[in-house]
Amino acid sequence: MFKKITSNKSESSIWKEIGNEFSRYTVHLRRCVRSKLSTYPKQVFMFMVLCIVISICFFFMLPRQKEVKMGKNAKLSAPIADGVGNIFGSISDLKEVLELQAVLEEISKKDNLDKQDSMILIQIKDRLLSLENHNAKDSITKD
Repeated sequence: MFKKITSNKSESSIWKEIGNEFSRYTVHLRRCVRSKLSTYPKQVFMFMVLCIVISICFFFMLPRQKEVKMGKNAKLSAPIADGVGNIFGSISDLKEVLELQAVLEEISKKDNLDKQDSMILIQIKDRLLSLENHNAKDSITKD
């Protein structure tokens, strides 16, 4: 059913084929670089050392740029920086509100409420108010 194709050489790879395709361009470049390196080895070495020294001088001599504090744009970039954290916080708050609503619905379906149910309702009310105040403070600080 499956026959091995014998025309494909197992020695060839994609890199060899790319090398064969562009070899006429790279051979000339290799010859030129090798001839320059063999003709002027001291100059090439001195050029490399000079580049390293200049790089070290720039590293130590040039002053570092200080971070500029944003005035008006800080309000615009703050939501972007805090965006992911705020999204996850809002999702967790929404999930908590939905859970509290489910508990509230279960209690409201009862015919008679006892002391424990009243305490649970008070705790739910307090928690909803604290979530509302927390979200209101966040929206005030963003403005």
